[in-house]
Amino acid sequence: MKAFFKNSPSKTFHKKQLLTRRLFLLFVSMPTWFRMLVVLSLAQLPPSFVALGAFIASSHQYRLNHQKEAQLIATESARTIDDSVDILAYDVRNIFDEEGSYDFADMGECSLLIQHMQSLGFVPVDYALMDTSGRLLCKSDNFKVNTAVLLPFKPLGANNFYNVDILENEGQLQFSFLGGHYPLSKYLVVGQIGRDSLLKIIERKVVPDGSALFLAQKSHLLPLISPKKPLLKQSHPVVIPTFDNSINLIYDNNLPPFRKVDLLFVLLPVLIWFMTASIGWVVVHYMLLRPLRRTQRAIVDYGKTGEIQKIKPASIGAAREIRQVSKAFYHVAVRLAAHERALRNALQHQKMLTREVHHRVKNNLQVVSSLLSIHSRRAETAKEKSAYATIQRRVNALAIVQRQYYNELDKGQGLDLSLLIKELVNGLQTSLQTFEKNFQIETEIDQVFVPLEKAMPIAFILVEIVDFSLAVDPLLPITIILHRHSAEFENTPDHAGLEIRAEALKQLSSRKGNEVIRRIISAFGRQLGGKSAEKEEDGYYYYDIDILPD
Repeated sequence: MKAFFKNSPSKTFHKKQLLTRRLFLLFVSMPTWFRMLVVLSLAQLPPSFVALGAFIASSHQYRLNHQKEAQLIATESARTIDDSVDILAYDVRNIFDEEGSYDFADMGECSLLIQHMQSLGFVPVDYALMDTSGRLLCKSDNFKVNTAVLLPFKPLGANNFYNVDILENEGQLQFSFLGGHYPLSKYLVVGQIGRDSLLKIIERKVVPDGSALFLAQKSHLLPLISPKKPLLKQSHPVVIPTFDNSINLIYDNNLPPFRKVDLLFVLLPVLIWFMTASIGWVVVHYMLLRPLRRTQRAIVDYGKTGEIQKIKPASIGAAREIRQVSKAFYHVAVRLAAHERALRNALQHQKMLTREVHHRVKNNLQVVSSLLSIHSRRAETAKEKSAYATIQRRVNALAIVQRQYYNELDKGQGLDLSLLIKELVNGLQTSLQTFEKNFQIETEIDQVFVPLEKAMPIAFILVEIVDFSLAVDPLLPITIILHRHSAEFENTPDHAGLEIRAEALKQLSSRKGNEVIRRIISAFGRQLGGKSAEKEEDGYYYYDIDILPD
């Protein structure tokens, strides 16, 4: 024993445990899809090939056996029917040979002859006697008058003295021949064998249940055994010619190409697949789905609350990729939280600086406006006071835009243009001198929002037009109309139309020294970016402005 084990048995078993553990760890370290592929392939492929081969071999042998059986039954049935009709025809013709040259036109003798012929048959057969012209002399009680005898009668087969026909509508097999020798050949014998008699001839017990047996002659078909269920598409009927190839016997065992037992060989791979799929589901569920759900819940919770404490790595039994994703997401979440904190602090600092800058600009503009007001009161001439007032109105307009922008800075909706125009109008009317108090500005304004780069040119255009109107005639009114228009097409911004009507504008092109004012208004109009119409001769300015959504 010691010679067999170089080391102690405990050490050998421990090494095997270590080897098994290493192999397992190696298998676990492989990608999940590769592990699933290995498991399913090893579990399903070999039994599937074995079951498929057994099914093919069994089905092939089953078909061969039934084809041989069908050939044997069809051949035996055709030979039996052919021999039986042959015996019946010979026995009846021998009667005519024995009776000699009797005249069977007499009904009494004819009827006795019919009864004699029926007594010779080993199965029920109906007979009729006709002359060669086809006139019926006498018949048995169940004989069908509709026959298939062709006149003048002539045997169609080279080896038989009688003809055999199928009466499809009557369900009869008919054989006919000339009775006796000359001069008795003037009589024509017709025999009819029913379906039941034919079944007795072929011995019904040799034909399995559910099979089909037919007699066919050209387009006529005489079913002897009808199947209880429709014939299968995979069936292969056996055709045996009989009666000198004038009639074919068709036999179909109507059996499927495989047995029900063989279905077990087909279901076996399905059962194997189900087992492997079940195993695969268990593996996938515990190695992939559950860890993924835990990670997903952690991500959703992090998205709702932003708390990193709720993000936990996946369980140890999860796939390696899932564990790596969980760990990576945890580290990314930590770094992202740090970046978000830094970004929030920087944004808060930036907002504070922006507010401070705007506040100082507003204060400086207010200081400039106050200085202009002081110097305007000290001015001695009306021309100096008018110049100070003109400058002060522009500074006030700039201060109003700056104040509006400062108030709307946190909302992020842009500037309320209707409120801006109203405040400009009030500021302009407040700054008017005594002799300008009758100056009127009418407004018709909808509420719209515009960015700062649109609000500033609008304010300066209004101030320039008001100053020019005051310079021409303070009694001439100004009308400001601002209407909102919906977008004509999808994915295009809404816009508004700004219309300024002033009678003084009609003199803008005629008065000398106004070229600078026209250039200033045109320059600010181009900054609006939309369509514009400057019709000074009609006292009319129009600007199309892109606005912000509500």
